[in-house]
Amino acid sequence: MTTSQRSESMNAVTKMFMDNHTSVCKLVIQFEKVVSSRYNKEDEADFRSRDGESSLWSHNPIEVQARSVYTKRVFSEFKNQFRCTTGYDLTELENNCYKISTIQHSTLPAQGDSSNAKGARLNALTLKIQQLLFEASKTFENYEMTCEKIEKLVDENIKLYESLKEKQDQSENIVEHHTASIFSQSSSVGFVKLKDPPQSQCKGKRKPQRYKPSAENAVKKARTCQHCKKKGHNIRTCRELLSGGKRS
Repeated sequence: MTTSQRSESMNAVTKMFMDNHTSVCKLVIQFEKVVSSRYNKEDEADFRSRDGESSLWSHNPIEVQARSVYTKRVFSEFKNQFRCTTGYDLTELENNCYKISTIQHSTLPAQGDSSNAKGARLNALTLKIQQLLFEASKTFENYEMTCEKIEKLVDENIKLYESLKEKQDQSENIVEHHTASIFSQSSSVGFVKLKDPPQSQCKGKRKPQRYKPSAENAVKKARTCQHCKKKGHNIRTCRELLSGGKRS
């Protein structure tokens, strides 16, 4: 009987909550505690993985997809390489003549929000609105002033959101333009033929080199009938002998 790391870890967890003297009733209770503790750890790991996402540099679709695929360490290296690659401006001077210059402010501002940030802002604004409603409903003058201020504030928020949205679209177009120009340049370069990597040495011997036992190497001898001297059957299954016996 062999054990694995997973089975040993499960044994260690169960030994923390129960032993061979545990009754059936207590066994069920302790088992529920074990399951709930595992679920709590899974929820904590999910929370850390969701809320601990790496920050984006450009919010380019390539970078967004890379963050969902790579680990944090690999994505950090990818983000640095992506910043260095797209941190240049390409200007066409003549036919097949280009001017490459570095972008002065290549780092784009943070854009977008996580789902938790929007919910937190909504909760904070709800508390402030409740206080505003309480104070504005005391007198009619406070009510009129509050309505007037709210209308102006809503208009200012709409204008601010539209201006930020326009800047975000412009920055995304700039990044997409640089990325497309880089890919167009890389497509003109000839392809390099890559060979297959060398095979890794597997455990044990390969099938052609495997030692075969004598029983496997022994060639099966063809059975020869002692009656008709034909191969493929013996005297007990010989058709001629059976047919002759039936006739007699």
